[in-house]
Amino acid sequence: MAFPLDILVMGQYLLTVMSSGFNAIYFFRYQSDTPRRRIAAKVLSLASLATFVQSLYVSLFFMIVGSDPLERAMVDARHWIFIGFLAMLASLAITGLILRKLTSSSQIHQRRGDRE
Repeated sequence: MAFPLDILVMGQYLLTVMSSGFNAIYFFRYQSDTPRRRIAAKVLSLASLATFVQSLYVSLFFMIVGSDPLERAMVDARHWIFIGFLAMLASLAITGLILRKLTSSSQIHQRRGDRE
């Protein structure tokens, strides 16, 4: 029973690593004419970077710990799945918003190109 839960936790953290890394890069490179948006993008970049580092650390920790029962008892996957769930949801929500903006922007550019 513990083995599938371990895989689920590992997948959750790896998905969060990918999502938050993408978000951090996007917000770090974000350009705007208004200072408030530039500051907000840098704050979101920092939050995404923090999520990335935390999730990467936990992922690597789970890989390194292995299957020693004493070490496993100290890092029970049932606890980590709840700890990482909110970070994963927040990171995926930000990714969804970014992808929606990127796809709507490309559709607007395509429509403009069709009219010309």
